[in-house]
Amino acid sequence: MALRDMAERFYFDNYNCAESVFLAANEMYGLGLDASSSKLVGGFGGGIQTGNACGAFLAAVSILSQMCIDDRAHNSKTLRPVVNELSDGLTEKLGSTLCRDIRPTVFEPERRCMMTVAAVCDLLEDISDRYGLLKKDLEEDTSDEEE
Repeated sequence: MALRDMAERFYFDNYNCAESVFLAANEMYGLGLDASSSKLVGGFGGGIQTGNACGAFLAAVSILSQMCIDDRAHNSKTLRPVVNELSDGLTEKLGSTLCRDIRPTVFEPERRCMMTVAAVCDLLEDISDRYGLLKKDLEEDTSDEEE
C-alpha cells in the first residue's frame, strides 16, 4: 500500500492533514511511535491553525526528523538535505509550502486538502526511498518463512 493511501484512510476518518501524514508514516515505516504522539502534530493542521506553513508538510518534516536524527539535529548529515528536498518538491508541485497559498488552488469540498496530503506523502515516500530511510524494510524478518 502506498503511503498516500494509508494517509487517506486516516484523513477520511476525521484526522487532520498533519495527523494523517504522521499516523500513516508511523505505521508504514514501523517507527514505533505511540498513536497518541499524533497530538504533537495536531496543531500543525490548517497551516499551524493560521494559514502559515502547511501542516502536512510539517508532519513530514517531523517524520524525517525521527528517521534521520540519532541524538541531536545538529549532528545529522541527512536532515537538512531531505527537508530541503521536501520543501523544494512541495513548492514545485503545489507552488508553495504555505497553507494559505496552497489551499485556494487544491481544496475540494468533498476531499478537502487530500490532494496536498497525497503530494506530501508521495514526496516523503520518494525521499525516504532514495535516502534509504525506509525503516519498515530493515525490520522485516523472513527467517521463519525459510524454515
